Amino acid sequence: MVIIFYGMLVGCTNLVEIVELAHTDDVFLKRILEMPHGIPHPTTISYALQLCDMGTLIQVYLSWREIIYGVMTDKVASFDGKTMNGAHGEGVIKHILSLLTHDSLTTIGQVGVDQKENEIPAAHRLFEQTPSSLLLGLTLIGDALHTHTKTAHAICDVGADYLLTVKDNQELLRQDIQYFFETHTTLNNTATDYQYGHGSTIKTTVTISHDPDMLAYLSHWKDISTVGKIHRVWENENEEVVRRLLMK
Repeated sequence: MVIIFYGMLVGCTNLVEIVELAHTDDVFLKRILEMPHGIPHPTTISYALQLCDMGTLIQVYLSWREIIYGVMTDKVASFDGKTMNGAHGEGVIKHILSLLTHDSLTTIGQVGVDQKENEIPAAHRLFEQTPSSLLLGLTLIGDALHTHTKTAHAICDVGADYLLTVKDNQELLRQDIQYFFETHTTLNNTATDYQYGHGSTIKTTVTISHDPDMLAYLSHWKDISTVGKIHRVWENENEEVVRRLLMK
């Protein structure tokens, strides 16, 4: 663990890089560690990691990171699931749901998603297992898969806020929000941003509203305070993407 954290401190992103750094600084490491067999091979470190409880490992890492950098001041984090390549064998957890902060790019929580469950109940376990001190006041962003009232309640219960995307998997909700923005315009606030690159111009318009009638209609979403719409246009491709958001 000391070798791994030492490598992460200087920006290593995989075990091969960490071991290469350890060989470069082996004189220093041998002063603080007992290594009768020398620097371990990346495969050996990988085997050791497989024996660790992931939740405990993340907590140790966060404690170590706080000692080095101080208390995190991130305001936004995203929770998203990824399937691991190369994970084989019966009973092996292949899908991991992680909670990643946006500013410091720190993983503050992680749970495995069993083959018999999906990401939605796993997300609730993730919120429960992540230290409340890290979640308090954070805005948690989830994709359309997690746009459910129970998830919104679970996020509020740990003292965080939510920003959830509404797509066609919630067709009636999407239609309701679309109708609202087409018929209510007086209380809306709009901002526009332009991005340029790769021969294209991306125009993004964000419209938000705190209309009390719409918020009352959506009151089953716990503590909802804002409804928003993102309208994005790629000018060279003549393509438009509209995303509707629920915010607390």
